[in-house]
Amino acid sequence: MGKNQRLYERLDFHCPCACALLDSFPDTFPATIVDFGPQGVGFVCAAKLKAGASVFFSIDLGDGEPVKFIAKVRWTGSVANTDNHRYGAKILNAGPEALESIVRFYCKRLAPLKRKKKLALVIVGDRNSAGFIEKNLTAGGFDVVVAKDGESGFSEYRSRRPDLIVLAVRLPELDGIEVRRRIRKLQDDRTTPILMLAASEEEARQHEGKYGAAQKFLMKPFKADGLMAAVKELLKVTDR
Repeated sequence: MGKNQRLYERLDFHCPCACALLDSFPDTFPATIVDFGPQGVGFVCAAKLKAGASVFFSIDLGDGEPVKFIAKVRWTGSVANTDNHRYGAKILNAGPEALESIVRFYCKRLAPLKRKKKLALVIVGDRNSAGFIEKNLTAGGFDVVVAKDGESGFSEYRSRRPDLIVLAVRLPELDGIEVRRRIRKLQDDRTTPILMLAASEEEARQHEGKYGAAQKFLMKPFKADGLMAAVKELLKVTDR
């Protein structure tokens, strides 16, 4: 096996991070990681780096604490029509906790690529409603993960990358509209289908029409057939 051959595939990833050259640490510069794996990272930034440079990374993988490691730039390139540069770097120095976080994140992100069933993330604060939705989605062939508030729901989204999100507008900690904004804007994800649960038509009208076709509003209360019909309609649009 050649010394530059990858043992693990890289995952497409889009995450802002802080970097610093070791010879100018702790002066940091912003960068965006665009692919990621246990062996290395691909990243984009405005800074001009040379092959062989050692770079300190601090990134948020959704575990609460930033993951920090050192990587060595292996190749460089330019990004067309921008002032940014693209780099590939090999991870050289990561502590046991950082390495555990990296591997755990990688395996969670890899799982959607390997799973046979679609994964639905249900972010609903009311326990009875969440249980009803989980029961019907499971019967409809989905694997289901449930989160009871917006913060934990967004964290589950980042780590699991579901095929469908059922999201209540009204949630504790972080409301559903802000969760949707973070998914569409901060994560730059315009394609994951989101079924929004609204308390009234007026509430739905206030928020619908943004972020394209990959979303639909369902009014409360609803029955099982109404839920599954909305899910199927939404998936028809986003699977085209």
